[in-house]
Amino acid sequence: SRQAGAAGEREAGPSDEERAQITDLTRKLSLAERELVTAKTEYTKLHGLYSKSLEGREPGPRAGEALRDVEASLASANQEISRLKSELGARSSELGAAREELAILREFRESVHVDQGERARLRGVLQKQSSDLMEKDAQSSFLEGQLAACRQENKKLREDYEKVVKGEARLQLEIEGLRRENGMLTAQVDQYKGNEEMERQLKRELQNLAVDLSAKHEHNKQMLEQIAEKERVFEGRREAGASLERELALARNALKQSELERDRAVEQKREQHQEVLRLREEVFEMERARRQLGQLSKAFENLPAFSTLAKRHRTVPRTRNVAGDQPLD
Repeated sequence: SRQAGAAGEREAGPSDEERAQITDLTRKLSLAERELVTAKTEYTKLHGLYSKSLEGREPGPRAGEALRDVEASLASANQEISRLKSELGARSSELGAAREELAILREFRESVHVDQGERARLRGVLQKQSSDLMEKDAQSSFLEGQLAACRQENKKLREDYEKVVKGEARLQLEIEGLRRENGMLTAQVDQYKGNEEMERQLKRELQNLAVDLSAKHEHNKQMLEQIAEKERVFEGRREAGASLERELALARNALKQSELERDRAVEQKREQHQEVLRLREEVFEMERARRQLGQLSKAFENLPAFSTLAKRHRTVPRTRNVAGDQPLD
């Protein structure tokens, strides 16, 4: 039958519309296959990111629920993609078979010659194949719509997954911060427990210090009383010292007055001493003049001419000279 169909195809051959339909169907099938590969790549990437996010983490309840929802959505998308893949595989197999049949028809078209009835039959077969191809084209369009929906769903799932990953990272940071804070609090509690003995010792030392402070307070109180008593004594002594200072001031004034009087007396004594020295000098001069006069008198007495005069002169009462110091002979 294939040989006969090939002979009829050689005479009639597929129309341009059928060729265009076959080409368009082939193009759409290739596009669907590429979309399927892209969806599979995106699913693999999301699955890898999800697997990495689950390694070494302890998410909270909300993050775990969100991750489980994402996982369920990814599983559903994976099932849908598997179903579409199987359908596309079946359609690809059918299209491959149709291509093989078309190749056989083209091969036998040039070598086999059939009559008009066989040609009509082959045209019917080709029309049936064209209708099948149109149906397959419709199915491919439906599959393309399904792939677009899956792609949108994968995009939404990827966005949700990124949000969940960011929330998980933030929660992880908060968990790390809480762990560090818990570690610090634990260290502080351990330190506090380790310092309980030191605290008790400090309490004992504080009690002893309070007793010492009480004793020192009493001692300081007694010292203050003694200081107050000494201040009263010192105040009395200061008043006595002030009285003594007044007396000393009076004594200093009297001493200054006596020193002034002494200076005046010394000056008077010096003046009197000068006067005595001057009088002694005058007396010495007068004594010397008297001796000289005595010598002269003796010399004149020895003279005969003056003896009478000298005698007369001795009989006349003595009178003082102009100076009034010595009597004249």
